[in-house]
Order: sequence, then C-alpha cells, then structure tokens
Amino acid sequence: MTLNITQVGTLGGATQVLGEDAIINEVSVNGGFISVKNLRVDLVSKSVFGTLVGGNGVGTVENLKIWDITTIEGPTSFTAQTGTLVSENTLSGLMITEEAFNLFVKAGDLSELGAGALSGVNAEGGYGTITSRITATVTAVPEPSTYALMGVGLVGLGLMSRRRAAK
Repeated sequence: MTLNITQVGTLGGATQVLGEDAIINEVSVNGGFISVKNLRVDLVSKSVFGTLVGGNGVGTVENLKIWDITTIEGPTSFTAQTGTLVSENTLSGLMITEEAFNLFVKAGDLSELGAGALSGVNAEGGYGTITSRITATVTAVPEPSTYALMGVGLVGLGLMSRRRAAK
C-alpha cells in the first residue's frame, strides 16, 4: 500500500506593517498592513493557500490561493509500513497569483512604484522557498478478514455456551 501526502498546513503566520509614507528598500509606500497565516499547501495542485488579513478595506480573506509552486523536491509518497515516516520537502519558485497580488497592493496601499517592485519578485524566480518536515506514525490495522474470523469465533463460543446452558 502506498501512502500519498497530498496536503500539509501550518498555524500562525507573519505580519508586515507598512508605515505611513515609509520608504522600504528605496520604494515609497503609503501605509497599511498585511498578515498571512494558516498556510495550507496542496501538493497535487501545486498551490499554497492561506488566510490574508489586510488593511485599507481588504479585511480577512480565507482560503486564498496565494502562490503557485514551481518545484517540489523530496518524497511525497511512501510505501506504508508500521513505524514513523519522515519526509523533508522543499517547495520553491513560489509565484504570487494575480488575486493575491492585487490584495497585497491594496492592503499595503502600495504606490505604483511599490506595486512594480512587488511584481518584479515573480520575474526574479518567485517569493522564495518553503521547507517542511512531515512526520507520520503508521500503525497496523487488522484486515477485514481478521474481524470476520474473530466474529465467527465469538458466534461459535456463544453457541457452545448456549448448548451447555440448555443441558
């Protein structure tokens, strides 16, 4: 039997506060904030989803597809065996989706120059990498035939005790 890992997730996140009229990396921003939390990685669709909380009228957007994953390195399936299975994976080339990009720009109240700088990250290979370690414990589960055999044995014991009680 093969065990396939199709999704992984996190709790918590990170917040970026952009001060009013701040200059970050020589890019002027007008102010706002963006929090990204509760990431969920779908390894089948090669997508990263999360909850975005943002200023400037964005509010809370749950289950937002934030990034597309270019490359997945490391095993995502195992041959099932009892014991502990460990997988280390690296997801790289995270490319921001158009919807997430637009929400980031609005939440941060980015100027045209700031939005251009944010857009340029995709052109430079994406938003970095996510490295994860997945640990799973697999326990043996009896086959259905084992339960059937045990049931037949219990019925047999019940019939024997009934015969004894009838004598």
